[in-house]
Amino acid sequence: MLREFANDWAFFSKSLIQILIQRGHSAEAELLKSSSIRVEETDWDNWNGGMPVYTVFVEVTIQKFAELQHDLNTIESLLSDASLLLKRLYSPHVVNFSIIPSSAASGDIKVLKELIGQQKHLMISVSTGGPKIEAVQAEYAQRRSRIAELLRDFGLDDPNPFSDLWQWYAKWSTDIPKWAPRRKYIADLYQPLLDALDSLENSDISLPPATGWERVDRILAPMPAMIAQGRNEEDFQAVGHKCREAIISAAQYVYQNSMAIHLETTPSSTDSKRMLDAFLTDSLPGESRKLSRRICNSAVDLANELTHRRSATQFDAKLCYESTKSVVALVHCVHANCQKKVGDPAMDYDDIPF
Repeated sequence: MLREFANDWAFFSKSLIQILIQRGHSAEAELLKSSSIRVEETDWDNWNGGMPVYTVFVEVTIQKFAELQHDLNTIESLLSDASLLLKRLYSPHVVNFSIIPSSAASGDIKVLKELIGQQKHLMISVSTGGPKIEAVQAEYAQRRSRIAELLRDFGLDDPNPFSDLWQWYAKWSTDIPKWAPRRKYIADLYQPLLDALDSLENSDISLPPATGWERVDRILAPMPAMIAQGRNEEDFQAVGHKCREAIISAAQYVYQNSMAIHLETTPSSTDSKRMLDAFLTDSLPGESRKLSRRICNSAVDLANELTHRRSATQFDAKLCYESTKSVVALVHCVHANCQKKVGDPAMDYDDIPF
């Protein structure tokens, strides 16, 4: 009796890791072991009577994602190839792999703030007559490593430049002779980060859902942290630029050259409005297409306007991000629905990015 893939991930993943190790791909096997994995049915393949398409989302830290960014396609192809050995055990299906940056949980923010508070207390204590550095050096280093690890998940940086307490000693003994200024120095050092974490914790901005479109997910995932950490007009203008890039990337995923028949001229590779117009004309009936096109055009205009607004605010950035996220979700929904219902014999399904 054939197994059902959707309900059998534990066995599948264990077997896949063993296959990777036997093939000499220990790094990829370790990546699966150390990552958060989730499986979703993301599409439908109409070939040979139809079968579900599953995407295995391999969630890694922002730092790890950045390290792998030039090898993502190679690793995903390697994982897909190794999984073919297990395909005969299951009912007909298609499996794709997508490596994406993880979204940190709100609970991690509370942990982070506690750890930062403890680190601040320790740094102030050793510099104001408290414990000897030798007695707390290991505690400081261990906590510093944990803070950096959690911050990576939010796309944030540790503002503390002191890799050990002796470096902090060199700073305070040379440049900060009195106790009160030392306390203020540490408070000021961490305050911008704590403000960013407060903004994330209290924000009404929801994290973007993973689409399986690698470039789109990579652009959108760190944006809540970008908005929370923004301090000036240029920071918020940068959100507009990122939103524009996310929409362009989504349009590039769904647009095909054959859709240009709906336009007077072929759109450029960055003309998201016209690419999406052609896609929606090809995919939706009249009134639905008109309304969806208005939504997409408004989001593009909002992103472009924010990019050039010299008085950009955090609220402007939030509005632009939410608009972009909605458009990406709309385009993804239409595309998935079209593939499931109709199928496209001209489409190379191995190139569908989810």
